Amino acid sequence: MEKQQKPHPVMSVKDVLLLIGGALLLIVIFQNIKAHEFRIFFWKLWVSPLLLILIMAGAGFLAGWLVARRRYKNKAAKAAAKAAPPAPPAPSAPPAGDNRPLA
Repeated sequence: MEKQQKPHPVMSVKDVLLLIGGALLLIVIFQNIKAHEFRIFFWKLWVSPLLLILIMAGAGFLAGWLVARRRYKNKAAKAAAKAAPPAPPAPSAPPAGDNRPLA
């Protein structure tokens, strides 16, 4: 008899949490459309918080993606090094002062 596999759920917990987080982010963004004055040292900037939120969210996603990518590469390199058999020793060359034929 063949073992029947469970059908995969339509959405995983991770997918649901991402949707909820995205919906909350959209709500916060659309509530902050009006431009505000931001002071950075001696500069005054009139910027919509919408742009700042989008820039910060994009920077966070980019940072998370880069960290995950680096972590995945490190794990893959360690797994490959562990699975690879040790390399055979290289053939040794005759000493420099020895001029005798090899055969």
